[in-house]
Amino acid sequence: MPTPILVAELSKLGGVKDQLFVQQTANSIALMARNLSFDGRYMSPFAQRARDYGIRAIGKLKNKRVDRINVINSLLLGGKPDDITVLLATVAI
Repeated sequence: MPTPILVAELSKLGGVKDQLFVQQTANSIALMARNLSFDGRYMSPFAQRARDYGIRAIGKLKNKRVDRINVINSLLLGGKPDDITVLLATVAI
């Protein structure tokens, strides 16, 4: 299910045929996805799915070291830095 952020960005494309505007919207979506992937407080689809399945893990640590006690006691939050690809097209009739 799309996030409200994604829906808001895509709603700007209603009836737009300008290729540059479509490209700028795709770039904006990719940048937001990248920024949210590093936000340790964002309840991303990845974090939500982990929570739905009862997976408990640590979020991102500043020093990148995992403390076993923290792994046991905290829920996974934040995004999942990964490859980000946005493919966006509009259909005009």
